[in-house]
Amino acid sequence: MKDESKKEISVLFVVDDPANVEQGLAKSLLLEDIVAIAANNEYDATGYIRGGQYDLVLFDITLGGDEGMKILKWLKYDERTKHIPIAIFTNNTDEKMFNQAKELGALDIVISPKSAPKQIADQIKEIFGKLQFA
Repeated sequence: MKDESKKEISVLFVVDDPANVEQGLAKSLLLEDIVAIAANNEYDATGYIRGGQYDLVLFDITLGGDEGMKILKWLKYDERTKHIPIAIFTNNTDEKMFNQAKELGALDIVISPKSAPKQIADQIKEIFGKLQFA
């Protein structure tokens, strides 16, 4: 039975392969009270953001060359979305891209997609907990 006192966390993944997130990781995260949706382009990402409230965006900064940074800029400069925290979700820790993402407003946090779903869920909850009490 689900604990009704717990708040579900809504997470938007902006990644190269949204089907992989939605078919595998999202199901595991749901068991941890995390609702996950994924997108891989500016049109879908902005559509999801405009259509619902997300507590966190996990973002692959290496997405499609410049596409990733373009989406990050849009999210952080748009009045409707700039308040949504963005953590980096990537295996590529290119220092230059990481620093550029932080300058644009991403959190100084990297979550690896290669981590086990439980570890990813724990990291999301930790980020969310810190943000709630910040």
